[in-house]
Amino acid sequence: MDKLKNYDVSFVGLKNGVHRYDFKINKEFFDLFEFDEEFENPLLEVSLLFEKKDTMLDFNFNMKGDVTFHCDVTAIPFQYPLDSDFHIIVKFGEDYLDEGDEIVIVPHAEHTVNVAHWIYENFMLSLPTKRVHPKVLSGELKTEELSKLEELQPQEKDEIQNEEEHDPRWDKLKDLLK
Repeated sequence: MDKLKNYDVSFVGLKNGVHRYDFKINKEFFDLFEFDEEFENPLLEVSLLFEKKDTMLDFNFNMKGDVTFHCDVTAIPFQYPLDSDFHIIVKFGEDYLDEGDEIVIVPHAEHTVNVAHWIYENFMLSLPTKRVHPKVLSGELKTEELSKLEELQPQEKDEIQNEEEHDPRWDKLKDLLK
């Protein structure tokens, strides 16, 4: 847990009001969580503005940066821009309790809050589930694999063919519906 100490936000001794912390996130950060990476070269800047109040702390995070993914279709690496905001409220109580997405209760005796897990979780939730190279989506990228995939796509039958291939046995039933 000592390695995550850089992500401690100390609030005891601070005056009520807005305070700012900035964090640089890279591969070393994700190594702390022993995560099998789906991405490469994460370079993020996390800006934390938190407002200290008498009864709670109001955390507002902004995460910006780039991550390198391998395209799910072509396996070609590409930079994915990331821009995410999230909000967490910390209240004080008897025991530690995570009530849900945005509210966390910490004991009155605490004097710091570690934000590393919140940054990690929200980063992971900000990642796209399907990672397709932007040039594949725009049609600019042409590869042999994409050509083969396009050939194998199921083709829709033309409406003209459907009209020509009607079964005359159904004509009398269709007349009954009119």
